[in-house]
Amino acid sequence: MSALHVARMVLVAATIWIVAFPAAGDVRVMSNGTTQDGKNVATILIYREINQGDAAAFGSAVDTLSKITVNKMNGVPLIITELDSKGGDVLEAEAIGRKIRASFIVTRVMPNKICASACVIVLVAGVQRIVGDGAHIGLHRPMFGSSYFAGLSAQDASTKYDHLINGINSYFGEMRASPDLLHTMMTVPSSSIKYLSDREIDALGVRGTDPAWDEYSEAGFVQKYGATRWTFIKQCIHQRPTLNDFPTCERRAYEQYPNN
Repeated sequence: MSALHVARMVLVAATIWIVAFPAAGDVRVMSNGTTQDGKNVATILIYREINQGDAAAFGSAVDTLSKITVNKMNGVPLIITELDSKGGDVLEAEAIGRKIRASFIVTRVMPNKICASACVIVLVAGVQRIVGDGAHIGLHRPMFGSSYFAGLSAQDASTKYDHLINGINSYFGEMRASPDLLHTMMTVPSSSIKYLSDREIDALGVRGTDPAWDEYSEAGFVQKYGATRWTFIKQCIHQRPTLNDFPTCERRAYEQYPNN
């Protein structure tokens, strides 16, 4: 399944969620992915504020869905993390993000929904990041809860803050996120917020596909279909942007190039 096809499929599937079972708190399983019809893609919603305990709930939901979903993307379970959150606990967001990347999960913000502050830390972890038109993506310098600094001297608090910021830098490197995105985030005071334009969302790499995943996917498709057929399929998908076009384009590729 191509990245283009996945993007189209998960956007359409978003309109027909099936509530399967709750996970906990601000993490909810919306679809379980147990039917292979393009309409029931395994989906986990992270909403409201990201709080301590959400990473554990999210990890449990991912582990469960990975075992029961029948939809695959390049051979791994296709799971979407839907985001509608103004942020919250930075370290919890990092833990969720690392689980997303380790499980090859797609992240998505639907049109007119919000993903701000620590939510963006989760968003950039997706191997494919889908941001709908009109989505509100907000950045500011990470703000850590007072509990992280309670009882510390001024010097110790400064040292701990530097340690936490270094952790953010390391995390963005792990996610292969744009250095410009991190720079923009760090220039906005934590008491303020900068909402990105649609153009900035693309320029800063908030929307798109992880380069390593993209290369891995491309190699897999070339191996499966052959270079000529795969080129035909990609061109066909661009020309026929509807939900069921991948199987159609796949069939046409074999008809056009039966011996390649």
